[in-house]
Amino acid sequence: MNISMKLFISLIVPILTYGSEIWAPYIFQDLNETNSSTVCDKTPAESLHIKCCKLILGVNRTSTNAAVRGELGSFPLALDMIIHSIDYWLLINRDQHKLMTADTSTLRSRALYESKILSDAACKTWITGIQKVLIHINLSNIWDDHINASRSTIAKDLRSALQAKYENIWLAHIHSPRDSNKMRTFANSK
Repeated sequence: MNISMKLFISLIVPILTYGSEIWAPYIFQDLNETNSSTVCDKTPAESLHIKCCKLILGVNRTSTNAAVRGELGSFPLALDMIIHSIDYWLLINRDQHKLMTADTSTLRSRALYESKILSDAACKTWITGIQKVLIHINLSNIWDDHINASRSTIAKDLRSALQAKYENIWLAHIHSPRDSNKMRTFANSK
Protein backbone atom coordinates (compact mmCIF):
# COMPACT_ATOMS: atom_id res chain seq x y z
CA MET A 1 0.00 0.00 0.00
CA ASN A 2 1.19 3.47 -0.87
CA ILE A 3 2.61 5.54 2.03
CA SER A 4 0.20 8.36 1.16
CA MET A 5 -2.74 5.98 1.51
CA LYS A 6 -1.40 4.70 4.84
CA LEU A 7 -1.09 8.27 6.10
CA PHE A 8 -4.61 9.07 4.95
CA ILE A 9 -6.01 5.98 6.68
CA SER A 10 -4.14 6.53 9.93
CA LEU A 11 -4.40 10.34 10.22
CA ILE A 12 -7.43 11.56 8.26
CA VAL A 13 -9.97 8.71 8.42
CA PRO A 14 -10.30 8.85 12.23
CA ILE A 15 -11.17 12.54 11.94
CA LEU A 16 -13.63 11.97 9.08
CA THR A 17 -15.42 9.18 10.89
CA TYR A 18 -15.35 10.67 14.37
CA GLY A 19 -18.66 9.94 16.08
CA SER A 20 -19.95 7.95 13.10
CA GLU A 21 -21.32 5.38 15.54
CA ILE A 22 -24.04 7.93 16.18
CA TRP A 23 -24.57 9.81 12.91
CA ALA A 24 -23.97 7.08 10.30
CA PRO A 25 -27.24 5.16 10.87
CA TYR A 26 -29.19 8.32 10.00
CA ILE A 27 -27.35 8.67 6.68
CA PHE A 28 -27.68 5.01 5.71
CA GLN A 29 -31.34 4.53 6.65
CA ASP A 30 -32.45 4.86 3.05
CA LEU A 31 -30.10 2.23 1.62
CA ASN A 32 -31.60 -0.15 -0.89
CA GLU A 33 -30.39 -2.34 -3.73
CA THR A 34 -30.40 0.47 -6.28
CA ASN A 35 -28.78 3.32 -4.36
CA SER A 36 -26.08 1.69 -2.22
CA SER A 37 -23.06 3.15 -3.97
CA THR A 38 -24.75 6.53 -4.49
CA VAL A 39 -25.61 6.92 -0.80
CA CYS A 40 -22.08 5.90 0.20
CA ASP A 41 -20.42 8.23 -2.32
CA LYS A 42 -22.50 11.23 -1.25
CA THR A 43 -21.26 11.34 2.33
CA PRO A 44 -18.75 14.14 2.98
CA ALA A 45 -16.25 11.64 4.39
CA GLU A 46 -16.41 9.51 1.24
CA SER A 47 -16.14 12.55 -1.03
CA LEU A 48 -12.85 13.47 0.61
CA HIS A 49 -11.73 9.83 0.56
CA ILE A 50 -12.29 9.65 -3.20
CA LYS A 51 -10.56 13.00 -3.79
CA CYS A 52 -7.52 11.80 -1.87
CA CYS A 53 -7.51 8.46 -3.71
CA LYS A 54 -7.57 10.29 -7.06
CA LEU A 55 -4.80 12.60 -5.88
CA ILE A 56 -2.68 9.63 -4.76
CA LEU A 57 -3.16 7.91 -8.11
CA GLY A 58 -2.59 11.15 -10.03
CA VAL A 59 -5.73 10.74 -12.12
CA ASN A 60 -8.22 13.33 -13.28
CA ARG A 61 -10.97 14.33 -10.87
CA THR A 62 -13.53 13.06 -13.40
CA SER A 63 -12.11 9.53 -13.27
CA THR A 64 -14.66 6.91 -12.33
CA ASN A 65 -14.80 6.24 -8.58
CA ALA A 66 -15.13 2.50 -9.15
CA ALA A 67 -11.88 2.38 -11.14
CA VAL A 68 -10.06 4.45 -8.53
CA ARG A 69 -11.22 2.21 -5.67
CA GLY A 70 -10.42 -0.88 -7.71
CA GLU A 71 -6.92 0.32 -8.49
CA LEU A 72 -6.19 0.99 -4.81
CA GLY A 73 -8.18 -1.99 -3.50
CA SER A 74 -10.07 0.44 -1.32
CA PHE A 75 -13.55 0.04 0.11
CA PRO A 76 -15.85 2.97 0.92
CA LEU A 77 -15.46 4.42 4.41
CA ALA A 78 -19.17 3.76 4.86
CA LEU A 79 -18.45 0.08 5.47
CA ASP A 80 -16.37 0.85 8.55
CA MET A 81 -18.89 3.44 9.71
CA ILE A 82 -21.67 0.87 9.54
CA ILE A 83 -19.60 -1.74 11.38
CA HIS A 84 -18.74 0.74 14.14
CA SER A 85 -22.38 1.79 14.47
CA ILE A 86 -23.63 -1.76 14.80
CA ASP A 87 -20.84 -2.66 17.21
CA TYR A 88 -21.79 0.33 19.37
CA TRP A 89 -25.45 -0.73 19.22
CA LEU A 90 -24.46 -4.20 20.41
CA LEU A 91 -22.41 -2.73 23.25
CA ILE A 92 -25.12 -0.48 24.62
CA ASN A 93 -27.87 -3.02 24.04
CA ARG A 94 -25.98 -5.61 26.05
CA ASP A 95 -25.44 -3.10 28.86
CA GLN A 96 -29.17 -2.44 28.82
CA HIS A 97 -29.98 -6.16 28.72
CA LYS A 98 -27.74 -6.88 31.71
CA LEU A 99 -29.72 -4.42 33.75
CA MET A 100 -33.00 -5.98 32.53
CA THR A 101 -34.72 -2.62 32.86
CA ALA A 102 -34.83 0.69 31.13
CA ASP A 103 -32.10 2.06 33.36
CA THR A 104 -32.20 5.78 32.91
CA SER A 105 -29.21 6.56 35.08
CA THR A 106 -26.91 7.18 32.12
CA LEU A 107 -27.43 9.40 29.13
CA ARG A 108 -26.56 6.52 26.80
CA SER A 109 -29.24 4.32 28.36
CA ARG A 110 -31.84 7.09 28.18
CA ALA A 111 -31.01 7.77 24.54
CA LEU A 112 -31.34 4.08 23.65
CA TYR A 113 -34.61 3.82 25.53
CA GLU A 114 -36.05 6.92 23.81
CA SER A 115 -34.84 5.72 20.41
CA LYS A 116 -36.66 2.42 20.95
CA ILE A 117 -39.85 4.22 21.94
CA LEU A 118 -39.70 6.50 18.90
CA SER A 119 -38.92 3.62 16.54
CA ASP A 120 -41.97 1.80 17.85
CA ALA A 121 -43.93 4.93 16.88
CA ALA A 122 -42.58 4.61 13.29
CA CYS A 123 -40.19 7.57 13.55
CA LYS A 124 -36.80 7.56 11.84
CA THR A 125 -34.37 7.02 14.67
CA TRP A 126 -30.88 5.74 15.27
CA ILE A 127 -32.32 2.31 16.11
CA THR A 128 -34.34 2.11 12.89
CA GLY A 129 -31.20 3.05 10.96
CA ILE A 130 -29.32 0.14 12.52
CA GLN A 131 -32.20 -2.23 11.78
CA LYS A 132 -32.56 -1.09 8.16
CA VAL A 133 -28.84 -1.49 7.49
CA LEU A 134 -28.89 -5.03 8.92
CA ILE A 135 -31.89 -5.90 6.75
CA HIS A 136 -30.21 -4.37 3.69
CA ILE A 137 -27.14 -6.58 4.07
CA ASN A 138 -29.26 -9.67 4.81
CA LEU A 139 -28.12 -9.96 8.43
CA SER A 140 -31.43 -9.34 10.13
CA ASN A 141 -30.71 -12.41 12.27
CA ILE A 142 -28.27 -10.20 14.22
CA TRP A 143 -31.17 -7.91 15.06
CA ASP A 144 -33.20 -10.84 16.35
CA ASP A 145 -30.45 -12.65 18.28
CA HIS A 146 -27.83 -10.06 19.19
CA ILE A 147 -27.63 -10.85 22.90
CA ASN A 148 -26.18 -14.35 22.49
CA ALA A 149 -23.60 -13.74 19.75
CA SER A 150 -20.07 -12.48 20.28
CA ARG A 151 -19.36 -8.91 19.17
CA SER A 152 -16.12 -9.92 17.43
CA THR A 153 -17.91 -12.66 15.46
CA ILE A 154 -20.64 -10.25 14.46
CA ALA A 155 -18.07 -7.63 13.39
CA LYS A 156 -16.28 -10.24 11.26
CA ASP A 157 -19.56 -11.40 9.68
CA LEU A 158 -20.57 -7.79 9.05
CA ARG A 159 -17.27 -6.95 7.38
CA SER A 160 -17.49 -10.05 5.16
CA ALA A 161 -21.11 -9.34 4.20
CA LEU A 162 -20.51 -5.65 3.50
CA GLN A 163 -17.37 -6.28 1.47
CA ALA A 164 -19.05 -9.04 -0.55
CA LYS A 165 -22.05 -6.80 -1.20
CA TYR A 166 -19.81 -3.92 -2.26
CA GLU A 167 -17.69 -6.18 -4.50
CA ASN A 168 -20.85 -7.34 -6.30
CA ILE A 169 -21.98 -3.73 -6.78
CA TRP A 170 -18.48 -2.78 -7.93
CA LEU A 171 -18.29 -5.64 -10.44
CA ALA A 172 -21.72 -4.77 -11.80
CA HIS A 173 -20.64 -1.14 -12.13
CA ILE A 174 -17.39 -1.78 -14.00
CA HIS A 175 -19.17 -4.10 -16.43
CA SER A 176 -22.21 -1.87 -16.93
CA PRO A 177 -22.80 -0.40 -20.38
CA ARG A 178 -23.46 3.01 -18.79
CA ASP A 179 -19.74 3.78 -18.36
CA SER A 180 -18.55 1.51 -21.15
CA ASN A 181 -16.03 3.95 -22.62
CA LYS A 182 -14.44 4.79 -19.30
CA MET A 183 -14.51 1.31 -17.81
CA ARG A 184 -13.85 -0.99 -20.78
CA THR A 185 -10.05 -0.87 -20.54
CA PHE A 186 -10.05 -1.05 -16.75
CA ALA A 187 -12.44 -4.04 -16.73
CA ASN A 188 -10.35 -5.88 -19.34
CA SER A 189 -7.10 -5.29 -17.47
CA LYS A 190 -8.45 -6.52 -14.11
